[in-house]
Amino acid sequence: MSNSSEHFQLLYNQYKVLVYNVALHYVRNVEDAEEITQDVFVQVYQSVERFNEKPFVKTWI
Repeated sequence: MSNSSEHFQLLYNQYKVLVYNVALHYVRNVEDAEEITQDVFVQVYQSVERFNEKPFVKTWI
């Protein structure tokens, strides 16, 4: 696994529940919250190589 793939996997595992819960809070619909979570992590995956500020990961996501 490449470094960026490993980094993404760590980010996903650490923040997937948080992202889902925030989305669910706003949309109040499980299916929409799941889709939003997927969309967020697609964007994170596409941008993970450009981000290098560990203290701000939660805010960035």
